[in-house]
This record gives sequence, structure tokens and C-alpha cells, in this order.
Amino acid sequence: MGKASNHQWNLFNYAISNTSDVRHQKFLVRLRFYPGLEDPTLYTMVGHVTRETRSYYHSADSYAEALKLNPNCPFLRLYLATVYTHIAAQRFTTSRHTAAVQALAFLSEYKSLRRETFKQEIHYNIGR
Repeated sequence: MGKASNHQWNLFNYAISNTSDVRHQKFLVRLRFYPGLEDPTLYTMVGHVTRETRSYYHSADSYAEALKLNPNCPFLRLYLATVYTHIAAQRFTTSRHTAAVQALAFLSEYKSLRRETFKQEIHYNIGR
């Protein structure tokens, strides 16, 4: 099985975002563990799907796998920061402080990777 292009992932994302069927979620999660298929876009989409279902630990794991494959992407750091913020805000989190510190660390890395040319976007995303 070869690596899909960004156009194919965009079409797939458009198709699954306009349906309430959950089979695509299971398909993505199964595809994530397919041997030899290491695609940061796939891991990012699995992270999005698991975040929608409030499985924040699985989402953080998927985003971290995508970050290993694409270390210069600032948006993966932004996604990880939002996931760790959600984890810190959950009722039964055992390590709120650790999750909050990780969220702030990922936000700081996001800010440094986006540079000064996107200053307004950086402040908007951090403020959210």
C-alpha cells in the first residue's frame, strides 16, 4: 500500500466530515496500525478523529507519531497543546500540572516555529 497524496487525504476528510457514520473512524484507526504505512497526514487525521470522540490520550499519541515523522510542522505542536489543555481540564486527571506544562511547552514551540511573520495568528491561536 503506497503513501496517499494530500489531495486524496483532503477528499477523504471532506467525505467523512459530512457524514455521521462512524465506520470511517474505525477504518482510520485500523489503517494507523497497518505495517509499513507511516504517513504524518494519516496520524494527524487519526488524532483529529480521536479528539472529536474525546479520547485525548489516543489523540496525543497520534499527534506525537505525526510529529516524529514531520518535526518541523508548527501545527502539530498547536494540536498537541490543545489536547494537553483538554487533558489538564478533565475532572479525573491525575497530573494536571504536568499536562498544563506540556501544553505551554508545545505552545512555545509553536510560537518559535511560526516566527514573527505570523505574529497576529500566533497571538490569536495562543489566546484561544
